[in-house]
Amino acid sequence: MSFNENTRVNAALFRTVTANEIEIDIGGGYSVYKNIPVDTTRNGLEVSIDSQLPNNFGLYGAYTHMDAKFSGTFNSTSLGQINSG
Repeated sequence: MSFNENTRVNAALFRTVTANEIEIDIGGGYSVYKNIPVDTTRNGLEVSIDSQLPNNFGLYGAYTHMDAKFSGTFNSTSLGQINSG
């Protein structure tokens, strides 16, 4: 959407569901990677504005709000029990 020829606003809604996401356990001088046994859901909104100002200056800003949740409870090697939601 354009307010005028110099300013543009964008907005996006998103939803991502990830299966088999990878957890990283860092400890003891080495890293261990393993799959998380539950799905992860991310819902969100992103808004940005881009404007060309006088004297060859520009202004850009963006904001993202995201809500991420696990679909169930699982045990993390480094963090212990992780609850859903």
